[in-house]
Amino acid sequence: MQSMKAVLPALTGRGYGDLAIQEGNTASLEFLRVTYGEVSEEERQRVRRQLEDYCGRDTEGMVWIVGTLRQLVGRKPRSLWPALKRAPSAASL
Repeated sequence: MQSMKAVLPALTGRGYGDLAIQEGNTASLEFLRVTYGEVSEEERQRVRRQLEDYCGRDTEGMVWIVGTLRQLVGRKPRSLWPALKRAPSAASL
């Protein structure tokens, strides 16, 4: 099974290179560190924002991949905006 980190740039030209956290193992370790380790509140919030950016890219990436695949098979991508507006925000979880 291919990682989305390999498929996303191959299909869309987009990736994770602009993010502070760029892969799942780092995300997991950082989550554990700021959740159970002794870190300042400032550091905890900084890493939380980085984790939200990383997880957001995963979600965006799936949408981008589906859109690209639909274009490849000749189907018009439908808007996901109505569903995204109904989804709970990370802050409300």
